[in-house]
Amino acid sequence: MRPKILAVFLALILFALSGGTPAGALSPAHAPVARAGVGALAVPRDTGSEQYLFDRLNEVRVEAGLSPLTRDPMLDQIALEWTDHQLPQGHISHRTDLADQVESRVTLQWRRIGENVGWGPSAEWLHDGFWNSAPHRANMLGDYNRVGIGARLEADGDVWVTVNFLKGPELPAVVAPAPSGPSPDVDAWSVTAAGEVTSLGGAPWFGDLSELTLAQPIVALESTPTGDGYWLVASDGGIFAFGDAQFHGSTGNINLNKPIVGMAATPTGDGYWLVASDGGIFAFGDAQFHGSTGNINLVSPITGMGPTADGNGYWLVAEDGGVFTFGNARYTGSAGAVTLPHRVVGMAAGYSDRSPQEMEYWLVTAGGSVLGYGGTPLAPSPILDYSGGIVAVGFRR
Repeated sequence: MRPKILAVFLALILFALSGGTPAGALSPAHAPVARAGVGALAVPRDTGSEQYLFDRLNEVRVEAGLSPLTRDPMLDQIALEWTDHQLPQGHISHRTDLADQVESRVTLQWRRIGENVGWGPSAEWLHDGFWNSAPHRANMLGDYNRVGIGARLEADGDVWVTVNFLKGPELPAVVAPAPSGPSPDVDAWSVTAAGEVTSLGGAPWFGDLSELTLAQPIVALESTPTGDGYWLVASDGGIFAFGDAQFHGSTGNINLNKPIVGMAATPTGDGYWLVASDGGIFAFGDAQFHGSTGNINLVSPITGMGPTADGNGYWLVAEDGGVFTFGNARYTGSAGAVTLPHRVVGMAAGYSDRSPQEMEYWLVTAGGSVLGYGGTPLAPSPILDYSGGIVAVGFRR
């Protein structure tokens, strides 16, 4: 049994003025328990309340002799999603799949998680209510090192908030880029599950799917060898080509055992591979099959792949940072034995200017950090921000 603790309390109502039973959820005594028809998407994110609650939370922790918590962008996203789930229902509740969300989107190495949810007339009211409720206060002063906060502000001034607590690997000192975005020498594209593509650095934009309704979410973006186009791939293996990218086939009409999670182009651009979460490989165009992990009992699911310089091999990477080599792909390191603050969500391959045989690859984490292996190893570098709903990043070759 894993040494993990799930510290989430039952969603009871705290009537602050009537001495009701405190619990892990908080709503105002003056408000009805349910209000149907409230649209979360029309309600703005309340970053001011998020910052206030974060600052006050760390104030009470420091006053109690505890270390302050680090704000985690991925936990922020999970928290905001749950706030958006509660708001249209008009009542508060706890997220029953919080552990699954943390493991699939943040880190496998968590040791303790907790949640406070609340709805009230102001951030100040919510902070005081949380603090004066023993179960809420237990989370605020709990054995955690990371926190995510997601709040919405209604037109009538009411604030809805979810606060997710986590104890896990320490985050880097900086987990998001400066407001100006990634450093200028990073040429890449980010893509959301809805197919919205954003250019990073000097990468040109060739179009996206943001105006379409997709049957399946987008899971990866792959650049053409020229850098003058890209493919988007959905979880069912459906392919969307932009710029000089050409369609060579898809798994859109195949009954897959596991969803597609990654893609890699051949050196000519006349083919590509798709990889599923079990490491199953599908080759199209001039892409050749060099092996897979489809028959291996994986510790962690596969999340991405990268090709070698001549296309006669490829690497697969799992979400724990483990790397698998096939064909002429050489192993130059992995994060499999390292405790990462966020799971690995994909990889990109590159080649050293000094020698065409000196192959390199980069692992990208859900926190936006890039880890390099090969000719020019990189220390973890937080150059990308995944907190805005990004699911994948493709680097321009």
